[in-house]
Amino acid sequence: MVKLVDSKNFNKKLQEIQVELITLKNKNGMTMQITNYGGRIVSLFVPNKQGQWNDVLLGYDNIDAYLEDPYYMGALVGRYANRIDGGRFSLFGKEYQLTQNTGNNHLRGGFSGLHAMSCPDYIDRNQLTYHKRHEKKGGNMSGEGLHYSRYGSQLE
Repeated sequence: MVKLVDSKNFNKKLQEIQVELITLKNKNGMTMQITNYGGRIVSLFVPNKQGQWNDVLLGYDNIDAYLEDPYYMGALVGRYANRIDGGRFSLFGKEYQLTQNTGNNHLRGGFSGLHAMSCPDYIDRNQLTYHKRHEKKGGNMSGEGLHYSRYGSQLE
């Protein structure tokens, strides 16, 4: 028996968007829970060799814990997914100074990376599509960006 995280623990409005916890399940019983706050995968239940279902992810059982999470548990990361030394880079001869969110460095999109964004979710045929437009200069990055992630239950 799979013990799911209670969706009531994610009932909160952030950035004018209702946070939700969505459950997707495939025909074989594999079950994933994901929230539209940071596109975070909250739980993933798969069977072991004995056929017992286990959650194989580290994570939290409520939105408030994710708001305080320093580890990016289950989150989409970006616009950049690594550490930018000194929070600076050069592009076509122009120097950019980014927000510094870990010491003197810019890590995983800074304070306004994907991990910290709420976005509306779209559920169609047991799939969840996470879509976010990055503002120009968000976190002092150059240019605008679009991000799409699709999570589906057809995985086997």
